Amino acid sequence: MEEVACFARRPTYISCEWAMNYHGLLLQVPLTCTAITLHSTYGTRNRITYGNRVIEYSSITNRLFFGFDTTDGVSIAAAEKALLDAVYLRKYIPFKDELETDVIDPMKLREMAAPFPSTTRDMALSLTFKNKPKTG
Repeated sequence: MEEVACFARRPTYISCEWAMNYHGLLLQVPLTCTAITLHSTYGTRNRITYGNRVIEYSSITNRLFFGFDTTDGVSIAAAEKALLDAVYLRKYIPFKDELETDVIDPMKLREMAAPFPSTTRDMALSLTFKNKPKTG
């Protein structure tokens, strides 16, 4: 799924709930794979059906197009960036009460949140984290 999303439209990285699940931040398996791109996503070309799943492209500005790792042509957002992208695009914290926040590095989240609008930044940073640094 990730390979198709990243190959069909470049540049692209996988984010939001799909990447949150990938990193263990969200245990629910999403039916939609959100792919972030710099291209326009207006019209019907923003969705691809692949098997019983949907790849949905969302555009983001250049200054927010960061925070992902690429392996073998597949780019996936870090857990912190996936959370920020989801809040930015959805305007709420998805599955807020079900997030496994132990996988989030609070300092990394704060750093990545800096270029986002204050509403996104404040909402993402409002999550309660355990008062210990991430280990591992």
